[in-house]
Amino acid sequence: MRPTYTFSIIILLALSSYAWGYGTSKSSNSKTKVKKATITKPILSTPIIQPTNDTQTTTVINQSTTQETPTTQDDSFVHTIAARGTIGLSFNSYSTNENPNNFAIEGTTEISKNLDSGSIVTNLALLYDNNDDNRRYLMLNEAYFKTKIDRTAILIGRNIRNWGVMEAYSSSDIFNTKNYLSDSFDMSSKYGALNMEYTYSYDDSKISLITKFEENKQPYPASDNIYNYLPLPYNGELKTEKSNHRPTIYMKYSGTYNEAFGVDYSIVAQNGYDNKRYFNYANATQTSLEQHAYLVNKALFFGNATYKNFIFKFETAYTDVLNDLAISDYTQTSIGLEYLPSQSINGAELRLLLEYYNYTYQDKEKLKNQDFSEIFNNDLFIGVQSSFGDAGSSEIKGGVLYDFTNHEQTYVLNFGTRMKENYRLSMEWMVISPGDDLQTAIGQMGQFNQVTFRANYFF
Repeated sequence: MRPTYTFSIIILLALSSYAWGYGTSKSSNSKTKVKKATITKPILSTPIIQPTNDTQTTTVINQSTTQETPTTQDDSFVHTIAARGTIGLSFNSYSTNENPNNFAIEGTTEISKNLDSGSIVTNLALLYDNNDDNRRYLMLNEAYFKTKIDRTAILIGRNIRNWGVMEAYSSSDIFNTKNYLSDSFDMSSKYGALNMEYTYSYDDSKISLITKFEENKQPYPASDNIYNYLPLPYNGELKTEKSNHRPTIYMKYSGTYNEAFGVDYSIVAQNGYDNKRYFNYANATQTSLEQHAYLVNKALFFGNATYKNFIFKFETAYTDVLNDLAISDYTQTSIGLEYLPSQSINGAELRLLLEYYNYTYQDKEKLKNQDFSEIFNNDLFIGVQSSFGDAGSSEIKGGVLYDFTNHEQTYVLNFGTRMKENYRLSMEWMVISPGDDLQTAIGQMGQFNQVTFRANYFF
């Protein structure tokens, strides 16, 4: 590598580490509404159902709407920089009087620069909520250098990875920390992680060694925000079992098989911090919470097989908790089926989804991951998408998540269409219905309806 490019990488990593702290949100203690609930043991924070989000490229029904920007052939430095992104305005209206209507501005901009030895990629993320001070940031969420020489690829910096094959929730998506400020229900909303990756590719497979160098803090919306389901104020702190910079190591093998079926699969082995965390009291008076990260060994498999109009999906993971005596070892299993009819109906193309998620715990006396907020245990997700193929690429998406244990229900319906080439309008309706256990995340949020209007500009 040329010395000038080595210097560029050092500057890039420095900017990444510095800019990460620029947009850090305030603690939710800025508003200290206390929900009525008691804690008898640590409680875990985990994602909920994923509705559509036109500002993301992964949604409840995974469909990208971003527009590619053609690259120019001009050899000057400025004209070899490619930029693309989106900026959007959303309006949310809630059925409960306790939660006022709110506006939010959200956007992302990806800027990339090709070099002789590789490329540099950065991604800026913006969020501004008119009501919630916690939901305001401008941060450099990704900044990395990547290069490829023959069968070898190297990546250094902060980036986001998407692992898994399920739509509503993927237990294999363990690399990045979930961003609850952007969209609590969108599984693709994540913080970039500082890491280094070495990959060697074969004809039909590849093997990667990835080292992650830090654990990100995980801010939550303000205490009076309907999506802050915590029973006490959260101080925003992360307590780690070892140093926050204790490396987490991943070994990942991915392959394809294209004989009788089209099969894609991945196997991952991990040693380091679990992607799941739990909350515990932050002080002796038990008036606030802090987050805890613990060390694990984890092995997981995910893949899909295509046969005619069907796609069969499967994920499984086993987590061995190393030292934290409060947490039980656990196994996660998900199965899914996707069907794409070969014939359109009045010009509309359909996509049907069916997914089931389950947990198994090894020690019944220890804390289970679903004790407070783990939603995807004995849950069924049903989704449908219809693309009309008109000039505006209009589509309608819908999904329902049903919990067989607590009888919780979540419904999402979204309609979106493109106006001209770079503008997209969408409307979304969501219903949250708690079940028998009011100490879960949905139980804490309570019954409510939400209507969202979005207008996005893509460039």
